[in-house]
Amino acid sequence: MKDGAFTLQNLPYGTYTLTISKEFYNKHSMQVVINAGSVSVDVKMKTSFSKAELDLLARLVHAEAKGESYKGQVAVAATVLNRLGHPEYPNTLSGIINHVVVANGRRYYQYEPVLNGSIKQPAGELAVLAVQDALAGWDPSLGATGFFAPAKVGSGSWVRTRPVTVNIGNHRFFK
Repeated sequence: MKDGAFTLQNLPYGTYTLTISKEFYNKHSMQVVINAGSVSVDVKMKTSFSKAELDLLARLVHAEAKGESYKGQVAVAATVLNRLGHPEYPNTLSGIINHVVVANGRRYYQYEPVLNGSIKQPAGELAVLAVQDALAGWDPSLGATGFFAPAKVGSGSWVRTRPVTVNIGNHRFFK
């Protein structure tokens, strides 16, 4: 598979059921008829997330990374997706984005825009596209589950002890 496309070769003529599955998308099945010549099939898969969840993720990306490069915005979206299925985090997009950790009697928001309310602002077009690219599998964060802006985080912060995967713009990504 390359760029979402794949080729099946040397199939005898006939009717086949093609089933496509991809992480974060609903499984898609369809009938394909193979006859003389080549056959091309375009498939638009539906994400397994609701419009509200995707909007929330895009608003988070916008609030966290609106001044960053497109690659940096995709990386921010990817870190949220990388938390799905991870035992340390909630198992829904909204749960991850709104996650609050209580430690030593204090509440720590996972994402500053949730605390300061900037997540309520509409997402820009680039943030929406960045979410789509992250869902399609682009992960410039290299598997990171978090990120921070080193210029805004003190030298003694716990995030500075985490293994760094990559630096993109003003963000450092970590596992």
